[in-house]
Amino acid sequence: MAPVSASPGAGASRKTTKVEPKKETFELPEGNEVIGFDFSCSKTPPQEHIADLMSGGFNTEEVDIDMAEAVVEEFKPKFKLFPHQVVARRWMAEREDLRLGRRGGFLADDMGLGKTLMILARIFDGRRSMPPNLNGWSPVTLVICPAAIIDQWPSEIDRFCLPKPELNVIVHHGSSRTTDPEVLRKATIVITTYEVLKSEHSNYLSSKQVSKSVVQTKGSMQQALFYVNWYRVVLDEAQNIKNSTTKAAMACFELTALFKWAMTGTPIQNSVLDLYSPFHFLQIHPFSDLEIFKAKIATPLKNNGLSATVAMRQLHLILMKIMLRRTKKDRLNGEPLLDLPPRVVTLVDCPFSPQELEFYQSLATKTQAELEEIIGDKARSWWCPFVKIMRLRQSCDHPAIIAKEDKLDDWRHPGRADKCAGAVMATPKKTAVETPPRASTADFQESAVDKAQLQRVQSGFIHSAKIRTMLQLLRETRQRGEKVIIYSAFTTMLDIVEPFLIDAGVKFVRYDGSMSTKERRRAVNEIHTNDRILCILVSLKAGSTGLNLAVCNNVILLDSDWNPFVEEQAFDRAHRIGQELPVNIVKLVVKGTIEDRVLKIQAEKRVFAREALKGNKVKGLRLTTEETLAFFESGGGLRRKAH
Repeated sequence: MAPVSASPGAGASRKTTKVEPKKETFELPEGNEVIGFDFSCSKTPPQEHIADLMSGGFNTEEVDIDMAEAVVEEFKPKFKLFPHQVVARRWMAEREDLRLGRRGGFLADDMGLGKTLMILARIFDGRRSMPPNLNGWSPVTLVICPAAIIDQWPSEIDRFCLPKPELNVIVHHGSSRTTDPEVLRKATIVITTYEVLKSEHSNYLSSKQVSKSVVQTKGSMQQALFYVNWYRVVLDEAQNIKNSTTKAAMACFELTALFKWAMTGTPIQNSVLDLYSPFHFLQIHPFSDLEIFKAKIATPLKNNGLSATVAMRQLHLILMKIMLRRTKKDRLNGEPLLDLPPRVVTLVDCPFSPQELEFYQSLATKTQAELEEIIGDKARSWWCPFVKIMRLRQSCDHPAIIAKEDKLDDWRHPGRADKCAGAVMATPKKTAVETPPRASTADFQESAVDKAQLQRVQSGFIHSAKIRTMLQLLRETRQRGEKVIIYSAFTTMLDIVEPFLIDAGVKFVRYDGSMSTKERRRAVNEIHTNDRILCILVSLKAGSTGLNLAVCNNVILLDSDWNPFVEEQAFDRAHRIGQELPVNIVKLVVKGTIEDRVLKIQAEKRVFAREALKGNKVKGLRLTTEETLAFFESGGGLRRKAH
């Protein structure tokens, strides 16, 4: 079969390639032997490694598709693959070919295109083509995902797959998880989290120091994940290891597996260095070596000369071979990948009241002076300016977030604005609003409402520009009988929002990282099944990945994140397979404030990521401490008129 090439998305060359189905047959190595090159000790020149890397993949824009391949034997009859998933099924089979040294790849399709289903198809296809003798490898796929979506994998497997006795799924999580690797070796799929992996890796390293000669079979220390020779390891939301120095990344690197897959809808979020960790995990030689990755790709991209152009083209060639990336805007054989309803993103300005404006301007003036002092002091921690700027961002949501010792209504009084601004760097309380206990159901909310609290809400004392706009939007969605996701990067803002929803009679649930897995599962079930629940409050960090919230077709983002891809992931909780209504997304901003700069940084990051994946030369994006002062040049637009 002729080799074919993967497309990283729009802008790639177009060509027609016919790919015939093929049966995977290969010889497996013994035990822990790792297939591929170890560049650190290999005498093979880097150019030859690159040539090997360039030997496979295919273009996905125009291909012959036999929809008979949409049927997966292990899936329930009503579930068939979409055409773009059929293409992925073929490509993934090509990327698991030991004869050509291909041991997995980078599945980087846009959020909501069904990557989980593609991985499940590969797992079952791979099991059907396994040789009878695995030579010490266990026929098990390990899936590692964020804790917030640990329940989604078994749920999706139950939903899509036929219930067969040989399908043994183990959720390896919690204090009662097995310490016996033999239990894991007998599974079909093992699902765990990055946190569990980190913990077991720490135990594993400790046990190796005690006795390097003893191989654990069963013991008291939880480290079983590192005593299995996995057939396949899948990193779900692989952006979790983009920093190669974190414990999570190092734990992933330590796993022994025949095939490895990195799965994320946002392969580049901040800089091209985000790609190094997945390259290292996938053993994309020679670029799995950090020094070579920096010398050949990262460092040249910081320049504007010929070396940057060469580096970008080289990176693009690599990604074309190891990465499959499609977006919802891409087309396959002239047709859209998915027939989804439209998605509209609208920026809505939230004008400050005179008191809010005075508070913000006082805080901005003080923050600018503190930033100038910090930047001139080399001994200060590098993150101090960013913490101060975060407080300024929080003040655009609600002044109460940054008020520590002051009463909630202090910011309403001009004479106390300086006092509140002076507390900006103090450690804030979780919230200055007396919120009811965490509500999981509407009935619980009703019983928890405090009358004095409602009187404070109704007095108008604690309104803010964004609260006022949010309530107006909720009135409109309520009239349409539609459900809403409300996101904030700050859980304290969600605390503040809760009593307003109670006062307005809006039944809601909440989803954030402080909740237990059981509580989060209950919240998601409520928003899907309870018609009285019209709103779900979601922490941007905890709920921007993995969740399926297609039951909601409205999204309100209370505050913009520096990273636009976190927002995109959040928006695609609603705009995904299963959504039947147009998705309306509203980003609340206060123009003439720090939020203008946030939006500008977002735009620059989008350009960087798009151009990097297309192979165009771009200047690397990096926010330095010196650049923070630019937020306040010429007043930074802070002197906007109050409304």
